This record gives sequence, C-alpha cells and structure tokens, in this order.
Amino acid sequence: MDHSLLIYLGKSDNDSESIVRWLADYGWRSQHATSVEQAVKAIQSPGVRLAAVGSHISSDQLAELVRRVRAMTDFSGGTPIMHCCSGGDAQGGANATLHVPLDKADTLAMIEQWTGPLADHAFRMATNPRYRLVRMMGQKDAQNLFDMFVQSMGQGIAALQRGEDVSRIAHNLAGMAGMLGYSDLNAQWSAVSQGQLPLAPAIRSTDEFLQRLAPRHGLSATAQ
Repeated sequence: MDHSLLIYLGKSDNDSESIVRWLADYGWRSQHATSVEQAVKAIQSPGVRLAAVGSHISSDQLAELVRRVRAMTDFSGGTPIMHCCSGGDAQGGANATLHVPLDKADTLAMIEQWTGPLADHAFRMATNPRYRLVRMMGQKDAQNLFDMFVQSMGQGIAALQRGEDVSRIAHNLAGMAGMLGYSDLNAQWSAVSQGQLPLAPAIRSTDEFLQRLAPRHGLSATAQ
C-alpha cells in the first residue's frame, strides 16, 4: 500500500504545482480538492499522509477543515495539515505554515518535519510507533521523546541488574513501552511485573530491541 499521498485543497496555481512536483520527485502521489467537503472525503482515503491548504483558502475554511479532520476517530484524524500563507505562525489549527513564495528546500524540510523521511514510504506505515509520534508532534519533539525513551528504558534495565525492585521497575517499563505504542514490549514487561515471565530473557530481548532502535532512528545508545 502507498503511504505517501498528499491532498491539496485549493486552486491549481504555482504553489500547488510546486509542492506536487517536488514531492513527486520522492515518489509521492497527489490529489487535488477544490472544496472543504472534497478534501475531508479525500483525507479519509488509505495512504493519505499530508494535507496542504492553498493561500487563497479563507481562515474559516481552514478552521473547518482542521475541525472536521480532527473529529475523525480513525487514523485519518491525525493527518498533518499545512497552510500556505505569506507569513506568521500556523493558523486555524494547522500543524505548520508553508511560507509563500515557496522555497523548495524550506518547504520540503517543513513537510519532512511532519511526515518523516520523504523517500522512506515504509516509515509512514500506521503501525510504526515512531511515525505516529512524528505526525502528532513533529520530528524534533518526537526525536527528543524517543531519545528519552531509549535512555529511560536503559536506566530501568540497569537498575534491575543492580537488584532493585523488579515489580515496580517492570511496571514502569511496561508503561513507557505502551505509551509509545510498542505493544509487544509492553506485554512482556507487564508479564514480568506480575511474575509471569522470568526477568533474564526480558532484559536480554529488550536490550536487543533498544540496540536496534537507537541506530535506526539516530538516538542515543542505551544507558549502561
């Protein structure tokens, strides 16, 4: 399945053509919408990972689009929305502003902040916890949170290896893993906290998981 589809709300102009062309270079597809109603329907299509709103769209229309998208109860409700405008911060609840006249490097960098690596389409799978955070808070904040996650998990393992309270620490590790969407890790440490799983294999598998996770996402190494 394609995980890189853009919905552009607005008339066909230099801005829309530029964004569509620039993203196409990275394998993105695009779909045009001329009304809020069309955009709302299109955003619910599988694979949509970004919505952009043209500069001539009124603030009321932008606000309506944001309100209706955020009211969606499925994965579509978290779709990043970007507003093309001449200046200022994001308006109407949009995640970010694409300043016009558009600069290619700046525009693509801003889009990447909310979609992850432009050419890495598999990254945008709905099941990827890392991507779910990026689309919710942006790359920078997601990076910080993941870095803290890796560090905290490593510190928890180190505490267990020192013989500290297994039940309490395992419960905390389960909570951290669950918060970020790592359901298998959450289940594993929940079982440890309830005495249903030995500690040693849980530590070993978690350490291996963190060592894979950190290099893949450019995070800090596990705390020792």
